[in-house]
Amino acid sequence: MEPRSGSLRQRSMRTTAALPFVSLVLSIAACGGGTDGDPGREGTTPAVDPDSVEVTVSWVPPSTPDEHDTGSSLSLSADGIERTEGDAAPTTEPMDRDRWEEFVDDLPAALDDIDDEDSSCVGAGGTILTIEGAGRLDQQISAMVCGGEAAPAAEQIDALVADFR
Repeated sequence: MEPRSGSLRQRSMRTTAALPFVSLVLSIAACGGGTDGDPGREGTTPAVDPDSVEVTVSWVPPSTPDEHDTGSSLSLSADGIERTEGDAAPTTEPMDRDRWEEFVDDLPAALDDIDDEDSSCVGAGGTILTIEGAGRLDQQISAMVCGGEAAPAAEQIDALVADFR
C-alpha cells in the first residue's frame, strides 16, 4: 500500500498558505487591535501622560545690531509655570493640576489648528513652540517674522498659551 502523499502535500500547502494570514492577525493583535490607542475604541489617540509633557514658547526678537534684546520665554509642565523676560531671572509658580491635565488633553487638537509653515526668513525674530515628552506630538513649530509680518502660526501659538501668560 502506498502512503497518501497527495493528501499530505495538500495539507502542507494549506498550512503554508495560511501562515501569512496568521502572521497578520497576530501582528494586529499585538499592536492594539488596529486602533491608534485604546484597543476597545476605534480611532482613538493614545493618552499623553501630563507628567511627562513640557511645552515651551520662546519669543525671539529680531536681531538688530544696535539693540540688545534677548526676548522672553514661557515653559509649562506639571511641575509649574516658568516665565523669563529678557536677562531677568526666571519667575516660577505652581501649576494647577486640573488646568494642566485639561491643557494636555486638548493639546492634540490645538496643535492640529496651528499652521506650521516653513519660513526661509532668518534674523527677523519670531515665535517658537516646542513640545517634548508627548510622544508622537513632540515637535517644534517656528513662526518667523517675514517682511515685517508675523506668520499666522505666531498668533495661534500665542492663543494656545494665553491662559498661562
